[in-house]
Amino acid sequence: MAGGRISELISDATNLEINSVLVDGISGRKMPGVTGAFLEIISAWVHQFLELKKELEKEPLTIKKNYSIVTAAEKWKIKKEAFFESWAFQEKKEMQAAYEGKPLAWKRGLSAFVEKESVKNVLENILNVQDMDSFRANVGSKLNMEKETHRYYSMEMFRLLRVQTRIGRLKDRLLIASKSDEAKGEDESSSDWVEKVRTKILEFKGKLRDLKNKFRRLFGLSPSSGRGDYLVNRDMQELRKLWELKDGYIYAQNTIQMDGDILARYNLRLHRDRLVREMADHLLDFHRGNVDVGIKHWHFIVETLVRIAKAVGEKIGNPFR
Repeated sequence: MAGGRISELISDATNLEINSVLVDGISGRKMPGVTGAFLEIISAWVHQFLELKKELEKEPLTIKKNYSIVTAAEKWKIKKEAFFESWAFQEKKEMQAAYEGKPLAWKRGLSAFVEKESVKNVLENILNVQDMDSFRANVGSKLNMEKETHRYYSMEMFRLLRVQTRIGRLKDRLLIASKSDEAKGEDESSSDWVEKVRTKILEFKGKLRDLKNKFRRLFGLSPSSGRGDYLVNRDMQELRKLWELKDGYIYAQNTIQMDGDILARYNLRLHRDRLVREMADHLLDFHRGNVDVGIKHWHFIVETLVRIAKAVGEKIGNPFR
């Protein structure tokens, strides 16, 4: 157990990623279980899409209601509360069964929810990349405005298309993992706390594999391909990232990697964002301060790990001291 914790600390310390994020409101919540997080991500995407549609209609530009993606988004908005209530009821039953020690007599988790007919049809239309791409191409060809405004709307539609693509691929991978669990005959509850524990375990496995592959690359060896649990871990990390950014975006990022690569990224969306572009310099100053704090904390973690490693090494070298 102690060895596992040390390995996890070492894995976390090998890379430093510092992100500064712009959000409209901070709730301070922890990520819910897989199904709840996925529902919130979809709902946030639908909200952003419909808000963009509303903005485009002010330009003036009429958005036809016969666009499939528009119809699907409006349908999700109408049914959203019912979807959340259905999920909450399902989770309550699972938690009650787990508390009473009863076996579950129904499919559980994400696959159980998204395969309901009432959800499945709407969700498939929401995540139809071809429909979104068609909407982007048709509306983009009708934009008749100044260059800066045209670029803003074009990039916003492209951003929504990329996020939609990520969500769709993530859904497919999570469903494969969920059905795989069911095929193994697992009968534990998929209640919120169980999904959180499973997420942590998968993230830990993935971090160990990442560390192993980095050492293999350092010595000129090809990275191991990994097994299904590694892919699932990557999917859980993607779910967490999408959930954390559902109400905002990263405007600046610095990454220091174990192999010596140092990356600095600056999001040009900051200058297209009409609400905050006047504050761009101030926000970048804030990010620089964030980087300084992150590096100091990283140095402290590395020094602590070195001290622990030395103490362990001395103890192994002379166990009678």
